[in-house]
Amino acid sequence: TIRFDEHIKFSLQLNLGGTVKMVELARRTKNLISFVHVSTAYANCNIADIEEVYYEMGDMYSPSNYFDLLRMDGRRRVSSMTETLLKDRPNTYCLTKAITEEYLFKEAKDLPLGVFRPSIIGASWRNQPRLDRQFQWTKWTLYRCG
Repeated sequence: TIRFDEHIKFSLQLNLGGTVKMVELARRTKNLISFVHVSTAYANCNIADIEEVYYEMGDMYSPSNYFDLLRMDGRRRVSSMTETLLKDRPNTYCLTKAITEEYLFKEAKDLPLGVFRPSIIGASWRNQPRLDRQFQWTKWTLYRCG
């Protein structure tokens, strides 16, 4: 999900759960050349100077803890934990993207892994830019440059 205020459980299902399934698929792929995960520059927004390195999150953010969270019943119960889980991250988007990176760096070491952290995603060829919307100059430039 790209919604910043998404429910933590749903955000984990999409960001972490979806990535787990892609890793499983990649492991079954013969002659895999590369596995590139598109994350976000905001995954580590709690750090002042972000570099292109792996930032270990610590035991509290172990992906296995979050798999347990996904199995929990009741959105309310999980929602009540959200503020504690966010700790120094502003929203569930940033948190779940960081947890997903943690999963990849710990559990997908056997894959030819690359993590791409763009700060913004532009339009694709199917979603061509219209110049009358916000950020259209950026999308238009990216579209024209290929």
